[in-house]
Amino acid sequence: MLRISSQQFEALQRAISAPRRRERAAALLDAFPRFQSSLDPVRVQELLRVTDARAGERAMASERGMLLWAHLALRFGVDWDRDPQHAWAVSAPPEAAADMAATIAGVAQRASAWRLQVMGPDDGRFIGAAQRFVSQPAEQWLAAAGRSQADLLTYLAWLHPEKRVAVGDEAIATLVRQAIDECRAIGMNERAGVVLCAVLFFLFGSGVLHDPVFAEIGTALADPALGAADRVRAAAQAAGGWTRAQLLAPASGTAPVMQWPISGLDTASVEPAELMIVRPKSPPRAQ
Repeated sequence: MLRISSQQFEALQRAISAPRRRERAAALLDAFPRFQSSLDPVRVQELLRVTDARAGERAMASERGMLLWAHLALRFGVDWDRDPQHAWAVSAPPEAAADMAATIAGVAQRASAWRLQVMGPDDGRFIGAAQRFVSQPAEQWLAAAGRSQADLLTYLAWLHPEKRVAVGDEAIATLVRQAIDECRAIGMNERAGVVLCAVLFFLFGSGVLHDPVFAEIGTALADPALGAADRVRAAAQAAGGWTRAQLLAPASGTAPVMQWPISGLDTASVEPAELMIVRPKSPPRAQ
């Protein structure tokens, strides 16, 4: 009998999956017009390694399932399936479906409904939130949002009002608790660090500090060579730089963040609930 070590088996798996992963990477970038010319291919490959494993854990380890998982990770953040903002994913786990095809179709439909409801069909609401995010110096909005939790909620409502309404107070409170825990884990005791993390979790997903796509943000915030205040400043600058380069670059034109529906997947439309949005007239200001 031929004996194969675990290391040999893992190497064989990598050799088999590498060409398919390259194909998925190309398909992934085709679906994200704003990222095609600027997103580092190494980050895309790292994201696929993470999402392939996650899809396997949740009974979606087919080519279609892994492709969908990667699309949603690039659109909603690497932790989209466990993000408290995404009740459509957290409250209806994919493995609840009787078969893989139904699982994939159900996840795609719920994601489509959320995107239409919160981001808009062309991602215009999310792009608007990104523009507001970089419209103020980080020091200004960190001071304004950091005075109290009520001020933080006011800032988030100004930043992305549709998402603020759809997510709700309970999920945002959970995000704040996660921000506190993650800051504590990296020795970040500055209140501004918690506020920054909460805002970035809200805008880019609760896994942003370990998301391969946002690698420079997590690296800056955890940099042991910097003091706490400098780490916050560096992470805020990294987030602003990423936003300008990836979402607001002139080359992006009017392209959406994600092309939807995803080619080859059943993403039948789901009618979203209507939202009542109240937009603050101006951004919150530090006093």
